[in-house]
Amino acid sequence: MINSSKLVKGKIPRLSVTSRNNGIVGYFDTGNLTEARHYTNFISVNFLGNVFYHPYTASCEMKVHVLQLKGHDFTIETGLYIATALAKSISGNFSYGEQLSSSDLRNAAIFIELPVIEDSFAFDYIKQYVHELEFDRIRKLESYLINSGFANYELSEKEYQAIERAVDGGGGKTFNF
Repeated sequence: MINSSKLVKGKIPRLSVTSRNNGIVGYFDTGNLTEARHYTNFISVNFLGNVFYHPYTASCEMKVHVLQLKGHDFTIETGLYIATALAKSISGNFSYGEQLSSSDLRNAAIFIELPVIEDSFAFDYIKQYVHELEFDRIRKLESYLINSGFANYELSEKEYQAIERAVDGGGGKTFNF
């Protein structure tokens, strides 16, 4: 466990128990902390049952479980597909009073259905399926933009800068209520 006083703002996403922003609570310089748990290309499942796919390197708090495939690396498509299937399987089953533990993940009756061809996971099928979903969503978005009169909209320099700040993980403001 990392004491919060050791966390210095940086570029490595830190995952915690939250359902927002892919579980990312901030960006910190945890690369040199020996107690930090870093993973790349994995699915995170926190103790509340929130599931996210991370194709990048991230630092994980203790209540965040990490899943990786044995003998196979996730592609973006398989990571998103399996994370979505797992999220649907465990959605609503866990809370602060009924937390998901690592032994629950290993031993519990948590099942997801994955396509299989000749006794092997059909990773090529998953990839094609996700691409078809993506193409369909893009087509619907383009249709919406055309019908709304935004098809030829160009971003201003300020809008580009705002997007860059958001993508880089900074520039946002926190407001307390």
